[in-house]
Amino acid sequence: MRKKGIDVSKYQGSIDFEAVHNDGIDFVIPRTGYAKTYLDPMFMENVRRIKNVPGLLIPAVYHFSYALSVADAKAEAQAVVGYCQKAGLDDVIIFYDFEGDSIRYANDCGVMIDKAKVCAFTMAFCDEVQRLGYRAGVYFNMHYYKKYYSEKVLSKYIKWLADWTGDPDIKCEYHQTSESGIVKGIKGPVDTNYFYGESSNDTLSVAVAAHNCMIGKYGNGNDRKKTVEYLGVHYPDVQYLVNELCRVRDAVIDGKYGNGDIRIAKLTEAGYDAKNIQQYVNDELKKQS
Repeated sequence: MRKKGIDVSKYQGSIDFEAVHNDGIDFVIPRTGYAKTYLDPMFMENVRRIKNVPGLLIPAVYHFSYALSVADAKAEAQAVVGYCQKAGLDDVIIFYDFEGDSIRYANDCGVMIDKAKVCAFTMAFCDEVQRLGYRAGVYFNMHYYKKYYSEKVLSKYIKWLADWTGDPDIKCEYHQTSESGIVKGIKGPVDTNYFYGESSNDTLSVAVAAHNCMIGKYGNGNDRKKTVEYLGVHYPDVQYLVNELCRVRDAVIDGKYGNGDIRIAKLTEAGYDAKNIQQYVNDELKKQS
């Protein structure tokens, strides 16, 4: 089932995110900023306010690029990751946004932009984002899809297509449907979006979702359930595996798997990731201490 969302920046001003969520919005994609050093003045505040609304999710952020070189694109990626870490966003997609103003700026600086450069900048940014532990995506419209990108490049990352003429013309995970949406809690127009799931890239598996639940990435109770369902994973399967991992964790704590290399061997033979189980054990022991 598709989810409805918006993307926001300083241009929306101060937003009442509780009213936004009550108006049927499931997720928000905030802008981090642009270039190598510009932090959107509303980014940190937007993230803080969104997090205060139960059930309203931040699946991704986007960054407007003014890269003139591969090195610039990598530096932008490093800056964005730093912003996300400071904001406490450790499990989001980071979208690369290279548009007309990016090209105009480059041309003014004497850098002529062509397909090869756009693809090179995009891969430099996205690959650096992934190297630093985040998922990467690309925001684009159909004109850029045809003129500046190759499917070989886009297939490596999560796609966010701006197509305001109806259903998306190509398969994508995120679809920006309008730049003039009206949503309660926001004064003036806002970009609206749909999320269809990440099936065309590396779909989040039950195992990964269960691990993220075990380490607390998705919160607890109903918030955790909503997050897992939003990500397109069957929640009962995830909860079943979480229960199983908790059982194994408790068995390790009780000494039923032995210690050291013997424990690792037994867990591995039983089909568990020994490193992950040890993390769950450590986390549980900290709670009990």
